[in-house]
Amino acid sequence: TYNPKGEPLKDVRVRLALNYAVDRAGMCEQIFEGRCTPMAGQYLVNTQFGYNPNLEMYPYDPEKAKELLAEAGYSNGFEVDHTYTVGRYPLDKQAGEAISSYLRAVGLTVNEMAVDYPEWARQFEATQSTALYTVGFNFGQEGLLCLNSYLPGVRFRTSEVPSAFDVAVTDAGKTLDQAERIKLMQ
Repeated sequence: TYNPKGEPLKDVRVRLALNYAVDRAGMCEQIFEGRCTPMAGQYLVNTQFGYNPNLEMYPYDPEKAKELLAEAGYSNGFEVDHTYTVGRYPLDKQAGEAISSYLRAVGLTVNEMAVDYPEWARQFEATQSTALYTVGFNFGQEGLLCLNSYLPGVRFRTSEVPSAFDVAVTDAGKTLDQAERIKLMQ
């Protein structure tokens, strides 16, 4: 949201619209040939420690996306830059192209930029990343290890994380009580 073209993303209705605009399940089936799991509003999948079963994946609903954009004052869409990585994981490019296509279908003007992972990381660390970006992740092991790039007070590949997240992840890393750790991770 610090990117000038990211101004519309400050509105929660716009962020929700983008979630409804992308067919995650369809991408998993068509691009990844069923070899992926759509994420349900969290960095974890149902086989990982700390997964919250009460969170649900946003359904693919382009009409709802258009309604939310209109409510937010963007019935004619807006222009946004979308960077995605190529080369790190073989299908990242196809996924990035598909996401851009889904966003165009709900009225956004999307400027695509495909870069290799080192260039994306350089842009991100220098706060030069575009308003939207897609980077491939391969999560494994338990949830806390999945967030291995996380440092309290430093945003985990985004500029918007509630401060309560810092507290919960830090406390989860300190407790030996498994039930409490799961609760904090969720």
